[in-house]
Amino acid sequence: MRQALLILLVLILSIPGAASAQTADTLALSVLLFDPPSTDTPRMWVGIKNTGKTALTLCRPSWSYSWVSTDPGVNAGGAARASIHGCGDDDHDPLWILLPGETRLDSYEVNGSADVAAALLVSVEVLLHNSGADLPVRKVLSWKGKVSDALAAAERMRLGKF
Repeated sequence: MRQALLILLVLILSIPGAASAQTADTLALSVLLFDPPSTDTPRMWVGIKNTGKTALTLCRPSWSYSWVSTDPGVNAGGAARASIHGCGDDDHDPLWILLPGETRLDSYEVNGSADVAAALLVSVEVLLHNSGADLPVRKVLSWKGKVSDALAAAERMRLGKF
């Protein structure tokens, strides 16, 4: 499997300009919560979708989230996480490929609790590795909504409408 992905990566990068025309507009960020963030260890799912017409080679060096409750008695929650290796985690390869229309989903434990009306902001930093470029291009993808929006997105996924 790894060898097939490596061969695919080499083929994609060997096509002149295959990924060089990509912009942040070709990546879409979605956030899903399958359970309200009031449990002991809530998990947040983050989806990065390639909405462009060519394959992309990416890695994710960091991500962050914050939520602010509508109840002034509830503390705001949030955290920021960065890969200790600059890109990738101990249990993941640093680079991954997203084909056109494909979505990569990752889940993370999040801290704190929030009501469904709480404002939620999620940011994910990605590095886009273009063919012919010496350095990857840094993009920050952001999602802003309410906890209820992330719960509704997870429900749509359960129904096969993601």
